[in-house]
Amino acid sequence: MSPPRVAHLPVRRFGPAVPPARILPWAGLLVILLQALGLLLAGCGETTTTPEVPSLRSELTGAEGRTVTWITDQTTLGAVRYGFVSGQYDRLAYPVAAGDADKSFSRTHAVPLLGAQAGVPIYIQRTDLSEKEQLYAAAEETVTFAAPPAVAPQLRFTSLDVQFGDAHVLQLPSEDRLVMIDAGNPYEGRGGESAPHHVRRWLQEHAVTRLDVALATHMHVDHYGGFLRGADDTGSLGLIDLYEIGLFLDVAAVSGNENALADLRAEVDAKGIPRLILEPGETDVTDPAALAWDPLVHVAVLNAGAQAEWAHTGFESDRLNNDSVALKISYGDVDLFTGGDCQVQAEARMLTLYPQYLVSIEYFKVFHHGRNDENSQTWIQTIRPRAAVIPVAFVAYDEGPQGGYDNSKDVLARLAAVHADVFRFDAAAPLAEPQDNQTFWHTTFVTDGTSYEVRIARSVWSP
Repeated sequence: MSPPRVAHLPVRRFGPAVPPARILPWAGLLVILLQALGLLLAGCGETTTTPEVPSLRSELTGAEGRTVTWITDQTTLGAVRYGFVSGQYDRLAYPVAAGDADKSFSRTHAVPLLGAQAGVPIYIQRTDLSEKEQLYAAAEETVTFAAPPAVAPQLRFTSLDVQFGDAHVLQLPSEDRLVMIDAGNPYEGRGGESAPHHVRRWLQEHAVTRLDVALATHMHVDHYGGFLRGADDTGSLGLIDLYEIGLFLDVAAVSGNENALADLRAEVDAKGIPRLILEPGETDVTDPAALAWDPLVHVAVLNAGAQAEWAHTGFESDRLNNDSVALKISYGDVDLFTGGDCQVQAEARMLTLYPQYLVSIEYFKVFHHGRNDENSQTWIQTIRPRAAVIPVAFVAYDEGPQGGYDNSKDVLARLAAVHADVFRFDAAAPLAEPQDNQTFWHTTFVTDGTSYEVRIARSVWSP
């Protein structure tokens, strides 16, 4: 694999700014004449150069415990790309999430590396985003931690590459339990393999034999379909046929045609899988039977099922999107938010009813594959994620009816405005950029409840 490169912002190498040469007084007239000549040539169609932005001065100050520290002469947002092979960075680590420290510009930086192991060399590249939106990347450095302190149990949220669709695996920290949120589209795939079968392969590779909780966010086939079919070699069986499932989470009602929901409910009930109903406003405290997944993890349902206020909003498809189950999942000081295909009506409802839950989000699963009919500026400016994942490969998006980039460029701009790093299946920025439209990535958010990082791994659909 060629070394990943920065995708979303220009890269500048660290180094001192070069001071301007001293100009002798007798040469002043000559300088003025040369500047005038340059302006004249520019007016005649000659190209001009963009003024150079002063370089950032940065100094590595330590690598102790499991934390990398450095100082800069400008206030920046700092993060550390790292990996265990020179030039190949498959992890991006952030500052600790105490208050808004991880989202604040500073001249002093401290970033823990959750993957550090005693005596194992780590190849790092310190990155700094200036307030003028310049991204600076240090030359590669090697650090080794003699005896890194133990980390707390980790929560992992993996967005599986299913091209166009959602399939997410939440692995809980203190309990050996797993939550499956959506399962891909039986009619989407690559190389003759459907997306749900691809999900099943990932589960097998990670020795998963049971889904403790299963949840279909809403009734669109690119989300619920893999639970019903497409997960075996014949394409006829779904994940609920192939795995023991401890609990299935449902909603009270959906907007429009309920045939798909009826089929799914019938399969769940026929297999004797317990099925509980989610309602907006419920938490792991108020509804422990459905949401107390782990004693260290807090869960709040901010949206779930049809609501009266959008009964006549848009097309049936839009209303079904707004039915999406939206969850805030919190572990210690770190929060992630996931919510299917919620559109602006669902966003507005959540902003009105649950503002206390919509602050200091570290990781955001972007709604509806990054499309512009949701992920509004108000929503993004409110939750201000430090990192975000868009579960789609834009190469597939562009080839389909959605008009991928044109439908998403405003959302990308809104995320950039709050300095969020954006990860996709085909561009794990700022760890990798699209290379050949054949390299795809699973993206995993990892946290110990204090610090956090994003890791990428090649999808089994990649060459």
